[in-house]
Amino acid sequence: MQKVYRRADPRLQLNAEDRAARRGAIEQLYAMAKSNDRDRKTILGIQSALKTARENWKTEAAKPKGTKMPEAIVKSADELQKKSRPGCPKVPTRAARAWATPGRHSNGSPSLFPPRYRT
Repeated sequence: MQKVYRRADPRLQLNAEDRAARRGAIEQLYAMAKSNDRDRKTILGIQSALKTARENWKTEAAKPKGTKMPEAIVKSADELQKKSRPGCPKVPTRAARAWATPGRHSNGSPSLFPPRYRT
């Protein structure tokens, strides 16, 4: 097994304080991104469950002896769906954001060869 060594980029001249602050900022941003992703998945799950419930209500009400949901329940489902929409606009996935970022691979890591811009 070969040993792998990690070296700092010689182009970056950072003292210990700046390096620690940079590391802290990266860790904080990582935690925020993780939380954001978890919250986005939760909101999308709520929206999906509401959509499925509404479809089930419609098919049940369309049956000859089907039961119709009470108006209060339908109204509260409407309110919950309206509340969940603005908080979760169409957010691109992590892979889509990486593809949209010039100079990065699909996994988000920086490319060795930056893109060439036309002027």
